[in-house]
Amino acid sequence: MRDYMFVFLIIGSLLLPGCAGIKNIQDLNYIVAIGMDFDKEKNLYKVYLQGINFANVAKQEGAKSVEHIPNFIAEATGETLNIAVSKLYKKSEPPLFFGHVNTLLLSNRLVEHKFAEVIQEVGRNRSIRETIRIVTTNEDIREILNVTALYNYPSIFTVIF
Repeated sequence: MRDYMFVFLIIGSLLLPGCAGIKNIQDLNYIVAIGMDFDKEKNLYKVYLQGINFANVAKQEGAKSVEHIPNFIAEATGETLNIAVSKLYKKSEPPLFFGHVNTLLLSNRLVEHKFAEVIQEVGRNRSIRETIRIVTTNEDIREILNVTALYNYPSIFTVIF
């Protein structure tokens, strides 16, 4: 009887996955802001993703780097929001991680024509926090997401955040 229990214990432990699916922090693209726009004439959504670079976020030994580290902005268009984001998933070599999104930047055109649809789509996505800030603008979303913070701090220290 003890031999059977030992065999079942060995077989059971071999079937457990362990930590096989865990990714290292540097193996993901962390998205911190999502910008969305809508082109009424073409009936297309444009999605912008802003990712952070850990080169100026993580603590490093010695003096802080004085060179400017750019914001990472990706954009794609699609007939739906899901299609546009799917195009960005396909382009990104390290997978995208939406768990750190804390700002949703919407154009006024999108708010006027498709606001209810956008809020439903964002609400369905379980990767995005429930406590994000929603900001609307008439300005170019790409320019807003490219604003640099003071003293070469990362983009999460800008006024929009």
